[in-house]
Amino acid sequence: MNYLLRKIVSKLYGFFIRIEKQLLLNHYKIVNKNVVIDRTFQFERYFDLRVQNEHASFVIGKDVIIKNYCSFVVSKNGKLIVSDGVFMNKFCSINCMGEVYIGSNTLLGEGVRIYDHNHKYESKDELIKDQGYSIGSVRIGNNCWIGSNTIILNNVEIGDNVVIGANNLIYKSIPANQIVTAKHEFLQKEY
Repeated sequence: MNYLLRKIVSKLYGFFIRIEKQLLLNHYKIVNKNVVIDRTFQFERYFDLRVQNEHASFVIGKDVIIKNYCSFVVSKNGKLIVSDGVFMNKFCSINCMGEVYIGSNTLLGEGVRIYDHNHKYESKDELIKDQGYSIGSVRIGNNCWIGSNTIILNNVEIGDNVVIGANNLIYKSIPANQIVTAKHEFLQKEY
């Protein structure tokens, strides 16, 4: 009996997820000055998009695929642009207060995080949370591959055709046609 009940609940859950996705897509297909999403946009479960005010905007191009558990927050005067053919694997996160641009046919591995701002911390007499943000931009070129668990910080420009290996912290701009890897040594010894 429990097996049959679990199977029915599973089927109903799948049905409601499909309905929810369609409702969300219908909502996001609405084109206004703040949110523009192409009808070919595909996303999986737990896609979280927050355009937090009327000054923030989000534009997504054709044939963009976003996997499970991706999260986008666009606040203040932020502008997030995801160009045609972009693929984002699971657990990607983009936090935008200035401008984030992702070029066409760029691939983001699991857990890539992008921040176009950082906390200010100059005053020792004031709490960091009360000092505001230094807001910049992030620009990623066309046909890039950003490896899993890479973090890209504000004021970085990545040229076209760049490959960034997994587990990198990108805090400087990278010219086009480069391969970036972290210098980690693999140490192995017998004990």
